[in-house]
Amino acid sequence: MNGFTRQSDWMKIRNTINKHLQDAAAELGITIPNIKNIAFTADSFRTKIECFAKPDVQNVTEISTETTPANPVNPTETIEQIQWKANAHILPFYGLKVEDFGKEFMAANGERFTLCAIKPRNHKLPIIGKRADGKRFKFHTSVLNVFSNVN
Repeated sequence: MNGFTRQSDWMKIRNTINKHLQDAAAELGITIPNIKNIAFTADSFRTKIECFAKPDVQNVTEISTETTPANPVNPTETIEQIQWKANAHILPFYGLKVEDFGKEFMAANGERFTLCAIKPRNHKLPIIGKRADGKRFKFHTSVLNVFSNVN
């Protein structure tokens, strides 16, 4: 081959490389996906080759499909509660306490929501409320002013 051009038989080159890579992968006990893109100049070409270790199938245990509690010490505690407690150090900045988790508040449209999370990285809408059907919504901190108005 004198060089590489658009007219070069790239499919043949790609298939030949893939065949040899699969032979090497089988010999080495690894996985090598087929190469895809090939970039070329007049006298060279390059491509990306990724290699992955094959999992040890003999030592893989079956994963149970049953739900496991988020906190084995307190099985009734949800992941949301654990995350809420983890953010306890920032709750005072929003006028909240750890005990406020699960409190109800009312949005401007009159819908009731349960306080379920706080996302401090979201500066505009850091309060997360859950509707009765489980759908989550983001709120401005001003919704916290209506805590006292909801029974």
